[in-house]
Amino acid sequence: MDIITQIVSLPGYRAVFERRGELLPPGADIPAAAAARLVCLRVLFFALARSSLPGGSQLNRLSGIVLDPDYGYLGLCEPVDGQSHPGRFLGYLPPGGSPTLLDTYRWMIAAHLDDRFASEAAWRQARAEQIP
Repeated sequence: MDIITQIVSLPGYRAVFERRGELLPPGADIPAAAAARLVCLRVLFFALARSSLPGGSQLNRLSGIVLDPDYGYLGLCEPVDGQSHPGRFLGYLPPGGSPTLLDTYRWMIAAHLDDRFASEAAWRQARAEQIP
């Protein structure tokens, strides 16, 4: 179980998740599906969280806290038990965002949906075909 030991205010960050979804039909538009599964939530604050690990050791880490859109409660972006409700946690976007970093998160989702897009070259080709 995670225990919050300190609150840290770092405004402007967003947490990026891959929304859970149904399996894609054959021939699905992977770049569009990746964009549709991207969830960006405002990080309300960061917390220094302590977790107990097997064997009695402790793990301290800084993790974002978001309001879960489906369940309506505060949750750690990266809980040790892996039970992140908004979806698979991918990372953070700094204040002001970053189009390149956001596209990298889309690429991570695309590779997860269809391993043909795991290489950067295949993802860039798919994006080039999508953008006229």
